[in-house]
Amino acid sequence: MEYPVALIFSDDRLVAFNKPPGLSLATSRNKPDDAVSRLTEILSQEDRKVWGVDAQSLWLVHRLDIGTSGLVLVARDAEYHRLLVSAFADRRIEKTYLALVWGSPRPAVGGYAWPLAPDVRDRRRMRVADGGKLASSSYRVLATAPHVSLVELVPHTGRTHQLRVHLAHAGHPVVGDDLYGGPRHRGVRDARLRRHLAPGHTLLHAWRLALPALANQPPLVLAAPLPTDFAAALAELGGRISAVAREAGLVHLESKPDPPPCARRAAAGGSRGATARGDASRRRNQPRVEVGEAVKDVSMVQRRFVPPRGSYRSDLWGTRAGTIGTHREVPMIDAIRQHLGDKVGLLDYTCQGIPKSMLHLPGPDFVDRIFIPSDRPVNVLKALSWMLGTGRLAGSGYLSILPVDQGIEHSAAASFAPNPIYMDGENIIRLAMEGGCNAVASTLGVLGSVARRWAHRIPFIVKLNHNETLTYPLTYDQTMYGTVEQAFNLGAAGIGATIYFGSAESRRQIQEVSEAFQAAHELGMFTVLWCYTRNSAFKKDGVDYHTSADLTGQANHIGVTIEADIIKQKQPECQGGYTAVGFGHTSKLVYEKLAVNNPIEWTRWQVANCYLGRMGMINSGGASGANDLAQAVLTAVVNKRAGGMGLISGRKAFQKPMADGVALLHAIQDVYLCPDVTIA
Repeated sequence: MEYPVALIFSDDRLVAFNKPPGLSLATSRNKPDDAVSRLTEILSQEDRKVWGVDAQSLWLVHRLDIGTSGLVLVARDAEYHRLLVSAFADRRIEKTYLALVWGSPRPAVGGYAWPLAPDVRDRRRMRVADGGKLASSSYRVLATAPHVSLVELVPHTGRTHQLRVHLAHAGHPVVGDDLYGGPRHRGVRDARLRRHLAPGHTLLHAWRLALPALANQPPLVLAAPLPTDFAAALAELGGRISAVAREAGLVHLESKPDPPPCARRAAAGGSRGATARGDASRRRNQPRVEVGEAVKDVSMVQRRFVPPRGSYRSDLWGTRAGTIGTHREVPMIDAIRQHLGDKVGLLDYTCQGIPKSMLHLPGPDFVDRIFIPSDRPVNVLKALSWMLGTGRLAGSGYLSILPVDQGIEHSAAASFAPNPIYMDGENIIRLAMEGGCNAVASTLGVLGSVARRWAHRIPFIVKLNHNETLTYPLTYDQTMYGTVEQAFNLGAAGIGATIYFGSAESRRQIQEVSEAFQAAHELGMFTVLWCYTRNSAFKKDGVDYHTSADLTGQANHIGVTIEADIIKQKQPECQGGYTAVGFGHTSKLVYEKLAVNNPIEWTRWQVANCYLGRMGMINSGGASGANDLAQAVLTAVVNKRAGGMGLISGRKAFQKPMADGVALLHAIQDVYLCPDVTIA
């Protein structure tokens, strides 16, 4: 079988191979160099000499399954080998795979966070199992065709057979994966297509690797073309899949690049330490890659800053899937700093009150670590896992939720006049989907009107109670607009409710919501509490203490007492509500030591009142204004650094054109994806 390019990259420290399917990289204790030898043998003797590739002086960095094709890295020296192995272990190298899978995964963008363990009945297999090792993967459906879909995959952990097992467990095994999916091609009637969908190996390809800067070497992005039979299957499928494959450059190279000067010198016996980075001669005779109908000269190897989960992305996955161009992405942290402006110092602030070591922080294992020991029913754990495994933040432990119930709370005119398309509930769902949200929260009516089309594609949170502004004179109370059973019947993953703590009606609301949360848990739905304070006496001497850290913190503490799984709270804007109003019980330690005068300290006090983070605390985005993007990023930075679980932003996103709303949601999510925004 002819494979496109066996050697993707070579310099004085690194060699990158395009492994063909069927080549085993297994080794034995007695013959540790066998894998490297087999890998180098895919090159001709002349190529090995020209590129200075000698199995005796190479160190294998990582492996692929025997049936998986794509990028494999080999180091030229022991020190660089150690650095690369460490970078893989620390998840600093971003891996992107392409797979042709059976069926069409839903939602189109999501993730899996299922633990894996060896299958005791078949030693060749892994299986999803409680008590197994945490495994997290994200996916994006690039295109669909009859029978199959082309999917882009990003593994966040490195378990054996992780992507294959996750896809099979979700009901979408990789084409050609007889171990986990069986010979499904037999059900394809078209004989020619059936042959392409029975390649004799898994159509899973290690497509791209993004390496960070290591040992004074600049960051590096590598991409490997598909093997012949994978590309032929995409071409045979035609339609959207074939078009996407052409646009992404998933075709064979027509020529090989010249060896870099360092390799030519090595082959000639010269110094291999001399580097060729930046040498203009590297650009001669670049491979030709078909892009759409035009043929363009591009470099299959380029150096640019793309740390894992670390660059500011203008669309869901950065540049268009598969594009190997010259566009330089702005590092995420630089974009975040620009949005923060004069508040950029918050990125370097260290908490003086409650240390982060006390907190239960969000993470890929949050459900296993926090909720399995709790009294929550199994189906609640499944619903929470689905939400945490959906959208751009899938597998991170963080949440980005779109809430649109303001048509009742603030009137439809006040909410939707800036962008009337959101009078139609389906556009609300589309904004959440395009925005890469984990879930969408709205009214019983909105979600019920589109439930059969969307409830299985993105987690629904039905907001059961609301205030309304048609009563005259205005009153402020929360009234139940629906039942837990109605939410369950329309396919909701969770329910939400509001309590106005501090109001005359709060005790009735506490009882109503507590009973609703119990019923929701019994039916397998998680619970989200809008934990707001409301009392005219909370405004004192021109200061609005409804958002003071001490009052909102106590509201959170009551909220988790009635078993809210997630607390939604306004971010603190001040401190000292108890002392200013002169009521209740507090301690001077809160103001002098535990929650001193800083928004991160105040927000951490809110998190602390949620059992030190055992129950996730998300902040609300607030009203739309003149500088929504910067304000949303600021709120997200404070929430994440304080130990919060995410953001729930509505009006800032839907009271503007959808494209702008999507960009704002992505900017929020980038804060949680950015490794440079740490816990204070």
